Amino acid sequence: MNPKQARFVQEYLKDLDSKQAAIRAGYSEKTAAQAGSRMVKELSIDIASAMAKRQDRVEVTQDQVIQELSKMAFAKLYDPTEWGPKIRALELIGKHLGMFSERQDITLRVERPLKELTDEELDANVQT
Repeated sequence: MNPKQARFVQEYLKDLDSKQAAIRAGYSEKTAAQAGSRMVKELSIDIASAMAKRQDRVEVTQDQVIQELSKMAFAKLYDPTEWGPKIRALELIGKHLGMFSERQDITLRVERPLKELTDEELDANVQT
């Protein structure tokens, strides 16, 4: 692993945002999304190792975090002003469990029936 890649790993651990980590590590903003995605795949073992080392340093496990979030999420709250942290805790648990997926709206502009279009024509007309 070269110094730039090592910097990427450290930057990636901050927020798990591959594009921003690539920019902070010194990669071009124009190619940061592609570089970040590629490095997450290529450096997955190094990233996992760095995460494990961090976990050992802070002595906090994923189970502990989920347990604490669960306490907040399932506490009986009667005051609506206290619901914000509860909702956030439920959201974090849901993300951890893979309950939510990012959705993307796609607009497709075509002048012929879809079944007559080739894959290339479909791809060329997709707007996200």
